[in-house]
Amino acid sequence: MLKVEFRFDQNGRELTEHRTVTLPVACYETTIVRNVHGHIPLHWHDELQFVLVVQGEALFYVNDQKIVVAQGDGLFIDSGCMHMAEKRGEKDHCIYLCLNVSPHFVVPSELYLKYVHPYISATNLPYLHIKREVPWGAQVLNAIWHVKNGLDEQPPFYEMNVASSLLTVWKHLITSGYTLE
Repeated sequence: MLKVEFRFDQNGRELTEHRTVTLPVACYETTIVRNVHGHIPLHWHDELQFVLVVQGEALFYVNDQKIVVAQGDGLFIDSGCMHMAEKRGEKDHCIYLCLNVSPHFVVPSELYLKYVHPYISATNLPYLHIKREVPWGAQVLNAIWHVKNGLDEQPPFYEMNVASSLLTVWKHLITSGYTLE
C-alpha cells in the first residue's frame, strides 16, 4: 500500500501547492489510513477546503471542534483553520474527496470583497457540515463531483465548467448555510 505524507512548516501550514497548471484548485481522493500517520495530521492552509465522504465515516477536528461526517455528506473548512481527519469505526476504510481552492477563485474578482472576504475573515465560521438530505447540501456535493470530474477528464472548456461549479458551491453555501452573525 502506498503511504502518503504531508509536509508542513513549523507553524503547521501545509506546504502542498493546491493547484493545476492553469487553475488555483486541486481535488484529491484521500484514503485516510494511507497517510503515514494512519490519519490526516493537524494542519492548515490558505485554501478553502470542501470534503465529500465517499466511503465510510470520518471524524474531522476543526479548530477545537469535532465533526462526524457520514458517507455521502460533506464538510466545508474555512481558510486558515487548523484541521485534521481520522477514520471512524473499525470496518471500512474512509475515503473522501478533498477539494482545495483559492478563496480568490470561487467568484469573479470583482465580487470577492462582497461575497467571499466577509465570510472567510469572520472568526465565528470555521466550518460548515454539509448534509446530502438538505437540498442545498445535495447541490453543493454534486458540484464537488462536477469539479473532480472536470479536473480528471479535462474536456474542452473544463476550466469554465470548474469555475461555474465552484461559483454554484459558494452561492449555495453563503445563501443557505454559511450565514454571517
